[in-house]
Amino acid sequence: MESRLKESIQSILKKFKKLSFGYEDTKLAYITSHNYIPDFTLYNKNKTKIIYVEAKGNFPPADRAKMKAVKKAHPDLDIRFVFQKDNLIQKKSKTTYSMWATKNGFLSSVGEELPKEWLEDLNNA
Repeated sequence: MESRLKESIQSILKKFKKLSFGYEDTKLAYITSHNYIPDFTLYNKNKTKIIYVEAKGNFPPADRAKMKAVKKAHPDLDIRFVFQKDNLIQKKSKTTYSMWATKNGFLSSVGEELPKEWLEDLNNA
C-alpha cells in the first residue's frame, strides 16, 4: 500500500471477521466532457467538405491524448496536423510526431506551409 492511512484502514477492516473487502479490485469507467477547438477550419466553396488543421510546434502527451479522444468521438472528421518540426514524442522514443499522427489515423505534414494537395482536395470537392 502506498500510504499509512490506507494501511491503517486495512488493518481495522481485517479485525472484522464477518466483513469481506477488497483493495483496489474494482475499475469504474468514467467519461469527462470537453470541447475541442481546431486551429483552422478549411471549407470548400459550398462548405460541403471540411478539413480541420492543427498547427503544432510542441505536441505534449496531454495534447496527444486529447486528439486521440477527439478522433474516437468523431471518427469521420478530417483532422490534419502541420508540425513545425518532426520531433520525437519523447526524448528516448523512436516515434516522431508524424509517425504518431499516421499511427492514429491523422494526415500530417512537416514545415510551415500547408501542403498544396490539401488545398486542392478542397477545390476539387
